[in-house]
Amino acid sequence: MFRASLRDRFLPIGKGWIHDEWIALIAAAFSELRPIGQPLIRYRVHGSQQVGFRNKLEQRARGTSAAQRHWSRLVESVKDLEQICDALSTMALDQRRPALPAYQEHLQFLSFRARLPASRLARLGPILTRYSQYGVHASGLPSALKDLILKRSR
Repeated sequence: MFRASLRDRFLPIGKGWIHDEWIALIAAAFSELRPIGQPLIRYRVHGSQQVGFRNKLEQRARGTSAAQRHWSRLVESVKDLEQICDALSTMALDQRRPALPAYQEHLQFLSFRARLPASRLARLGPILTRYSQYGVHASGLPSALKDLILKRSR
């Protein structure tokens, strides 16, 4: 749920976004978000689902490898975050809520990851140099290891 006064800030919803993700990221720039400790809806799996379990099964059936999913997810995340930053940069923001600078910092880190070279050896130095950021903007060591180990097309 969100305040009706925020509704106009959400629209239009960015192309390719799932509405609740877009709303949550924009709302975070204008108000305090708090998690609710209980589920409010039941998660359903259906044939025309865009995300979730069925989508992962379809990806595997198409032969998408873990490495391909990893690198393409990074590239997509960069595009998505650029879209959020562009939308927020046109709005009057409350300076007490530094959402845009936080999103821009995260975008900078994701862009770094998405541009890592194909050679695993060439990735080692940059990953070690920015390792502390992996704990802030990713899942720490597991993310750094994926970036280092997973094969990347040239």
